[in-house]
Amino acid sequence: MTSEIDPLPSGTPPDSPAPKPAVKVSDLPEDPPHGPAPKSTLDVAPFGEVENPPPAPTKEPVPAMAMDPERDRPQTRDYTDADLAEALRPLIGGGSIVPAPFESDDFEATLRCAIRRALAEHTQSPFDRPDFVHRCMWRFDALLSSRSYEEILYEKTRRFRIEEIYLYDHDRLSLLSFASADPSRHTSARKTSPAAQRIASRIRDNTGAIALDFAAGDGRRAIIRIGRWSIMAAIVRGEPDALVRSDLDYAQRRIEERFQQEFDSGSPLLLEIQPLLEECLLIHSPVIPVDL
Repeated sequence: MTSEIDPLPSGTPPDSPAPKPAVKVSDLPEDPPHGPAPKSTLDVAPFGEVENPPPAPTKEPVPAMAMDPERDRPQTRDYTDADLAEALRPLIGGGSIVPAPFESDDFEATLRCAIRRALAEHTQSPFDRPDFVHRCMWRFDALLSSRSYEEILYEKTRRFRIEEIYLYDHDRLSLLSFASADPSRHTSARKTSPAAQRIASRIRDNTGAIALDFAAGDGRRAIIRIGRWSIMAAIVRGEPDALVRSDLDYAQRRIEERFQQEFDSGSPLLLEIQPLLEECLLIHSPVIPVDL
């Protein structure tokens, strides 16, 4: 289906374009400016600020704190050695297994044990040698009494030393280990066994009481120390001082703490304990030189 389009108007097209509308422009100044126009300033507030901010809140004064002279006075305290030991306990250890230092005589015994081990090979006597007259008299006395010169020397100078030490089982009094200042006896359990049995037979009497000190023959004495699992017998020549028993208690306690499981199981400990007993042989007073 088609539709008819109206025909264009007849006639010739115009020879000139249609007239343009007139534009009215304002009159320009006769003298144009010789420079650019001045910049205009805009008074704009910064971002987030307002022209009229709200008034600041008023601060209320804080009342002064009441002072109590008695309460605010610094507390003074007199610290003791126990306070120092408690403060140093995290650094130096302590507890129920290892005895903490600074308690009773354990600290001094530990120092004495360490010093004896360090100076065992380089110990020098603080005493001078006996003069010639005394040495001759003491040797003559030893000859008449059938004793050694060392025995007479310890008796005259009132020195002491631990010559032998035995460690027994607490219940059966069977020999666990031993140490002797005599090298031939120290390395032979056969030579030491008769003397160890003789000492063990005198530790308990018929009633079961334990003798803590008794004569051991040859001018020596036996010092007995009682532990939880063991009994220690130290054979001392001379008159021991008051520190010997504390040192022996420390050595025995250290042995029992280190070999507690072996004591419970009944394992043999002859060679294991012997090095610890050898340290007890270093317990002695300074000896006067005996060389001629």
